[in-house]
Amino acid sequence: MRHLVAFVIAFALLVSACSNGDAEPPLVSTTNQATVASPTTTTTPPAEPAVPAGPGRLVIVDPSGNVALVDPDGANLEVITDDANASAIYFQPTWSPDARSLAFSLASSASSGVVIHELATGMSDRIETAFPAFYFSWARESDRLAFLGNAAGGGLQLSVVDRSAAPLRSDRGQPYYFSWGPDGSMVVHVGVDRLETLDAEGSRQERELGDPGIFRTPQWLDRGIFYLERIDGVGRLVLDTGDGAATLAEVSGGASFVVSPDGNRVAIQAVEAVPEGELAFNAAFAVAQAAPRLPANRLVVLDVDTLDWSRVTNEPVLAYSWSPDGARLLVLTVPDPTAPELTWQVWEDGDLGNPITFVPTPTLFRDVLPFFDQYTQSLQFWSPDSSSFTFPGAVDGEPGIFVVDVDGAGDPVKVAEGSWVSWSPK
Repeated sequence: MRHLVAFVIAFALLVSACSNGDAEPPLVSTTNQATVASPTTTTTPPAEPAVPAGPGRLVIVDPSGNVALVDPDGANLEVITDDANASAIYFQPTWSPDARSLAFSLASSASSGVVIHELATGMSDRIETAFPAFYFSWARESDRLAFLGNAAGGGLQLSVVDRSAAPLRSDRGQPYYFSWGPDGSMVVHVGVDRLETLDAEGSRQERELGDPGIFRTPQWLDRGIFYLERIDGVGRLVLDTGDGAATLAEVSGGASFVVSPDGNRVAIQAVEAVPEGELAFNAAFAVAQAAPRLPANRLVVLDVDTLDWSRVTNEPVLAYSWSPDGARLLVLTVPDPTAPELTWQVWEDGDLGNPITFVPTPTLFRDVLPFFDQYTQSLQFWSPDSSSFTFPGAVDGEPGIFVVDVDGAGDPVKVAEGSWVSWSPK
């Protein structure tokens, strides 16, 4: 029963989508304004026991619903907004890749909008929207921001703006998943049958991709575009380099996957209701195939060059994310489907580390985990040096923002209060 419940959870996450329908673009107007709040900096004692500060900073949403920055040891709290209240909240602050800007949503009883905040100047630009944006992703060069929101009349709207919040282009579809390519290009997976690349202006590029299989998010790295196609009822993980496409592995149903930042390894979980005997058959059959058939309902790591694969878990997992150096994989499992707790474990060199049990915040559980493969391209739990990770939730009944030093004791240490956290990429 436990295995069955875990499978149902994983499958629901794989095929989950947002509201249905198409509608007009929600972008209404763009206004420049001063800082969202007068930035203030305070120094607070590090949490006990202290953890190494490490590089970068954490952006959080504090219990009042305001956006703030804090060091990874809990010191130097810096307020970004200070006017959240019962009728106005901020959510989903997202770092630009150069760590110079933040983008986040503002939802109030009077209006909603997207805020682009420049950390060096403390100045902000705001885009008024018909509905609050619920997902943000910066282009590689940090010169563009894409965000998704529910459009008037239903459906999803993708809007792309430049760093000063000037609108550049828009697109519609439902569900909508995407990955940034070079120079403002994108690969998009929209609905069930649209998989294509778009140039910086939003025009379709002359780059033929296969028919999309059952998956959510493509990933465009320097090495090429990774996606799942479906041919004769078989799912195939494909790497398209622009000079041709290579099949890396086959799956019997759908799959989710996340590619390491260097493009050398893919963490992939094929999802299908199959008997246990078929899993063993698939594992043996992989030896004879040029592209291996991966076992279902297990998380595995595939080497892109050799096509060898290693099993990470023996049961389905909810989410996973590579460290920036590609050496470690953060894995989220369900130890007991009847209990609210989840478990983090770090996979490295073929081994899973000690489990860390926690209860996720509603925001993490509701907004991020069902779409984790999209969020791994914009939300960073890992520190820039891959030594630590952070998460929002409750540990032993104590809610807050926690940091785990993987190279140290490996215990979660509370560093701040809040419901959302993302580690800066630099």
